[in-house]
Amino acid sequence: MRTIFIGQAPSRYSDPRRPLIGGRSGTKLQELCGFSLRQYFEAFERRNLLPEWPGPGRDKGDAFPAGLAHEAAKAMLAGLRARRAVLLGRGVAEAFGLCAPPLEWTRLPCPGGWYEAAYLPHPSGLNHWWNVAENAAAAARFLQAEGLAGLQGVAVEAQCPR
Repeated sequence: MRTIFIGQAPSRYSDPRRPLIGGRSGTKLQELCGFSLRQYFEAFERRNLLPEWPGPGRDKGDAFPAGLAHEAAKAMLAGLRARRAVLLGRGVAEAFGLCAPPLEWTRLPCPGGWYEAAYLPHPSGLNHWWNVAENAAAAARFLQAEGLAGLQGVAVEAQCPR
């Protein structure tokens, strides 16, 4: 099963029907993977916690309505059973109750079982974590490995009769 990216919300410039593409964050994720747009779509499922851009924040970046995000995360949990989710940004990770260093898989409970989640600092580029070359390289390796596993899973699913 494909790894799922869960972001905060569509950017002000992206199409909410096509999560995590078109904006700065989606473009960065695709570039880190080293995949074509088609491969990126096939390798990862993409969702956002919030249905629309919440507006500008007080400082740099976008607003983040933590209460709404927490409720949206609770509503999403049942669909994550036995899956892997990359939570994009600290606010998203906190909405799911994940408190772990970046790029570290953690098993979390959900209705009917568990899922694995990893936190990735928000890929918009505002987070200083991305300024360290080793961090960006580690993120690229992490995402490439998850993406290749997703592409292999898609190929296996296509070969299996239904």
